[in-house]
Amino acid sequence: MKDKTAKEILSLLKSSLKNNNNQTLRGECIDEIKRRGAKQILKDLGWPDNKEGIYKNRYTGSEETLEEMYNSRCGPDADFDVWLEETVPFIMENWLPKDEWVVDECFDEYLPKNKLTGWVK
Repeated sequence: MKDKTAKEILSLLKSSLKNNNNQTLRGECIDEIKRRGAKQILKDLGWPDNKEGIYKNRYTGSEETLEEMYNSRCGPDADFDVWLEETVPFIMENWLPKDEWVVDECFDEYLPKNKLTGWVK
């Protein structure tokens, strides 16, 4: 896994979910993300790693900044950097930077999609 690019790891991580929840492959991806560090993986992907970074959910089309994700999931004493380290695999699986949003590549196959707006009906 060490020889894989961040984009290859992202692709493997997503494929592990589609291929009968391949937990072994998913675990290897998560271990490599942790080894490299969350911020480094995001930088290597060209994705924002700061609180102001805007992401769009691949399944619902909702938008949140990393800070909004953090605030809605953590208490007041939580550390943003620790949260990011723990959450990056989930973000990679379920979110895209707003500027990389492509309707045809998003949304779970079980959700109806509206190709004009990108929003679930």
